[in-house]
Amino acid sequence: LRDRALMRARVAENVLFALALLLFVGLAALELTGHRLFVVTGASMDPAIPKGALVIVKATSPSALRVGDVVTFERRGEAVTHRIAEIEDLRIGDLRDGRVFTTKGDANEVADPDRIEFPGEVGLVRGHLPLAGYAVAALHAYGSAPLLLGSAAVLATSATLVARSRLAPAPASA
Repeated sequence: LRDRALMRARVAENVLFALALLLFVGLAALELTGHRLFVVTGASMDPAIPKGALVIVKATSPSALRVGDVVTFERRGEAVTHRIAEIEDLRIGDLRDGRVFTTKGDANEVADPDRIEFPGEVGLVRGHLPLAGYAVAALHAYGSAPLLLGSAAVLATSATLVARSRLAPAPASA
Protein backbone atom coordinates (compact mmCIF):
# COMPACT_ATOMS: atom_id res chain seq x y z
CA LEU A 1 0.00 0.00 0.00
CA ARG A 2 2.85 2.38 0.85
CA ASP A 3 4.54 1.58 -2.48
CA ARG A 4 1.35 2.43 -4.37
CA ALA A 5 1.01 5.76 -2.51
CA LEU A 6 4.67 6.51 -3.16
CA MET A 7 4.20 5.79 -6.86
CA ARG A 8 1.12 8.05 -7.07
CA ALA A 9 2.95 10.86 -5.29
CA ARG A 10 5.88 10.61 -7.69
CA VAL A 11 3.59 10.60 -10.73
CA ALA A 12 1.74 13.68 -9.41
CA GLU A 13 5.05 15.46 -8.74
CA ASN A 14 6.33 14.65 -12.20
CA VAL A 15 3.15 15.87 -13.85
CA LEU A 16 3.17 19.16 -11.89
CA PHE A 17 6.85 19.67 -12.63
CA ALA A 18 6.33 18.96 -16.33
CA LEU A 19 3.41 21.41 -16.50
CA ALA A 20 5.38 24.17 -14.74
CA LEU A 21 8.36 23.56 -17.00
CA LEU A 22 6.18 23.49 -20.12
CA LEU A 23 4.54 26.78 -19.14
CA PHE A 24 7.88 28.42 -18.46
CA VAL A 25 9.47 27.15 -21.69
CA GLY A 26 6.38 28.11 -23.70
CA LEU A 27 6.35 31.67 -22.38
CA ALA A 28 10.09 32.00 -22.95
CA ALA A 29 9.70 30.72 -26.53
CA LEU A 30 6.99 33.28 -27.21
CA GLU A 31 9.21 36.08 -25.93
CA LEU A 32 12.17 34.88 -27.98
CA THR A 33 10.10 34.79 -31.17
CA GLY A 34 8.91 38.38 -30.72
CA HIS A 35 5.42 37.62 -29.43
CA ARG A 36 3.82 39.57 -26.60
CA LEU A 37 0.99 38.69 -24.26
CA PHE A 38 -1.95 40.86 -23.29
CA VAL A 39 -4.84 40.24 -20.93
CA VAL A 40 -8.32 40.98 -22.31
CA THR A 41 -10.11 42.98 -19.61
CA GLY A 42 -13.40 43.68 -21.37
CA ALA A 43 -16.09 41.70 -23.13
CA SER A 44 -16.11 43.66 -26.40
CA MET A 45 -14.69 40.72 -28.39
CA ASP A 46 -17.09 38.07 -27.04
CA PRO A 47 -17.60 35.34 -28.07
CA ALA A 48 -14.48 35.12 -30.28
CA ILE A 49 -12.13 36.25 -27.49
CA PRO A 50 -13.76 36.20 -24.05
CA LYS A 51 -13.04 38.50 -21.13
CA GLY A 52 -10.10 37.13 -19.14
CA ALA A 53 -8.39 35.59 -22.16
CA LEU A 54 -4.69 35.92 -22.77
CA VAL A 55 -4.01 37.07 -26.34
CA ILE A 56 -0.76 36.27 -28.09
CA VAL A 57 0.27 39.02 -30.52
CA LYS A 58 3.08 39.43 -33.02
CA ALA A 59 4.31 42.86 -34.15
CA THR A 60 3.22 43.33 -37.76
CA SER A 61 3.49 46.06 -40.35
CA PRO A 62 0.20 47.91 -40.92
CA SER A 63 0.58 47.27 -44.66
CA ALA A 64 0.12 43.52 -44.02
CA LEU A 65 -3.22 43.93 -42.21
CA ARG A 66 -6.55 43.01 -43.78
CA VAL A 67 -10.19 43.62 -42.89
CA GLY A 68 -11.19 40.95 -40.38
CA ASP A 69 -7.78 40.72 -38.67
CA VAL A 70 -7.82 41.11 -34.89
CA VAL A 71 -5.23 43.55 -33.57
CA THR A 72 -4.06 44.78 -30.19
CA PHE A 73 -3.07 48.43 -29.99
CA GLU A 74 -2.83 51.24 -27.47
CA ARG A 75 -5.63 53.75 -27.14
CA ARG A 76 -5.57 56.41 -24.44
CA GLY A 77 -2.89 54.50 -22.52
CA GLU A 78 -4.70 51.15 -22.52
CA ALA A 79 -4.29 48.03 -24.65
CA VAL A 80 -7.33 47.40 -26.85
CA THR A 81 -8.01 44.20 -28.81
CA HIS A 82 -10.53 44.72 -31.65
CA ARG A 83 -11.21 43.51 -35.16
CA ILE A 84 -10.38 45.64 -38.20
CA ALA A 85 -13.71 46.64 -39.74
CA GLU A 86 -12.44 48.94 -42.49
CA ILE A 87 -9.17 50.09 -44.04
CA GLU A 88 -8.77 53.31 -45.96
CA ASP A 89 -5.67 53.93 -48.03
CA LEU A 90 -4.62 57.56 -47.84
CA ARG A 91 -3.32 59.06 -51.05
CA ILE A 92 -1.83 62.37 -51.97
CA GLY A 93 -1.95 62.57 -55.74
CA ASP A 94 -0.51 59.34 -57.08
CA LEU A 95 1.47 58.58 -53.93
CA ARG A 96 0.25 56.23 -51.26
CA ASP A 97 0.70 57.98 -47.91
CA GLY A 98 -0.50 55.45 -45.35
CA ARG A 99 -3.55 53.62 -44.05
CA VAL A 100 -6.28 54.51 -41.60
CA PHE A 101 -8.09 51.74 -39.75
CA THR A 102 -11.57 51.50 -38.30
CA THR A 103 -11.82 48.91 -35.54
CA LYS A 104 -14.77 47.34 -33.77
CA GLY A 105 -15.28 44.88 -30.96
CA ASP A 106 -17.31 41.88 -32.13
CA ALA A 107 -19.84 42.38 -29.32
CA ASN A 108 -20.18 46.13 -29.95
CA GLU A 109 -23.08 47.50 -31.97
CA VAL A 110 -21.02 50.21 -33.67
CA ALA A 111 -17.41 50.70 -34.74
CA ASP A 112 -14.95 52.50 -32.50
CA PRO A 113 -15.41 56.27 -32.81
CA ASP A 114 -11.77 57.04 -33.55
CA ARG A 115 -10.14 55.90 -36.75
CA ILE A 116 -6.54 55.02 -36.07
CA GLU A 117 -3.19 55.05 -37.86
CA PHE A 118 -0.41 52.71 -36.85
CA PRO A 119 2.81 54.64 -37.54
CA GLY A 120 5.11 51.72 -36.74
CA GLU A 121 4.05 48.18 -36.05
CA VAL A 122 0.82 46.89 -34.55
CA GLY A 123 0.10 43.69 -32.63
CA LEU A 124 -1.63 41.12 -34.83
CA VAL A 125 -3.44 38.57 -32.64
CA ARG A 126 -2.08 35.09 -33.42
CA GLY A 127 -4.12 33.22 -30.82
CA HIS A 128 -5.67 33.35 -27.40
CA LEU A 129 -6.00 31.24 -24.27
CA PRO A 130 -9.41 31.60 -22.57
CA LEU A 131 -9.22 32.39 -18.83
CA ALA A 132 -5.39 32.37 -18.80
CA GLY A 133 -5.39 36.15 -18.53
CA TYR A 134 -6.78 35.90 -15.01
CA ALA A 135 -3.73 33.87 -13.94
CA VAL A 136 -1.34 36.32 -15.60
CA ALA A 137 -3.14 39.28 -14.00
CA ALA A 138 -2.78 37.60 -10.60
CA LEU A 139 0.95 37.08 -11.21
CA HIS A 140 1.36 40.73 -12.22
CA ALA A 141 -0.46 41.82 -9.07
CA TYR A 142 2.32 40.20 -7.03
CA GLY A 143 5.30 41.20 -9.14
CA SER A 144 7.02 40.34 -12.37
CA ALA A 145 5.39 37.42 -14.19
CA PRO A 146 8.59 36.04 -15.79
CA LEU A 147 10.42 36.21 -12.46
CA LEU A 148 7.54 34.50 -10.68
CA LEU A 149 7.23 31.80 -13.35
CA GLY A 150 10.96 31.15 -13.21
CA SER A 151 10.79 31.00 -9.42
CA ALA A 152 7.85 28.61 -9.64
CA ALA A 153 9.82 26.31 -11.92
CA VAL A 154 12.81 26.36 -9.53
CA LEU A 155 10.55 25.74 -6.53
CA ALA A 156 8.76 22.89 -8.30
CA THR A 157 12.11 21.29 -9.13
CA SER A 158 13.37 21.74 -5.57
CA ALA A 159 10.16 20.38 -4.07
CA THR A 160 10.30 17.35 -6.35
CA LEU A 161 13.89 16.59 -5.38
CA VAL A 162 13.21 17.04 -1.66
CA ALA A 163 10.05 14.93 -1.79
CA ARG A 164 11.84 12.15 -3.66
CA SER A 165 14.63 12.06 -1.12
CA ARG A 166 12.13 11.88 1.77
CA LEU A 167 9.87 9.29 0.14
CA ALA A 168 12.69 7.05 -1.01
CA PRO A 169 12.66 3.75 0.83
CA ALA A 170 15.36 3.37 3.46
CA PRO A 171 18.24 1.13 2.46
CA ALA A 172 17.98 -2.38 3.81
CA SER A 173 20.23 -3.01 6.77
CA ALA A 174 22.54 -5.99 6.75
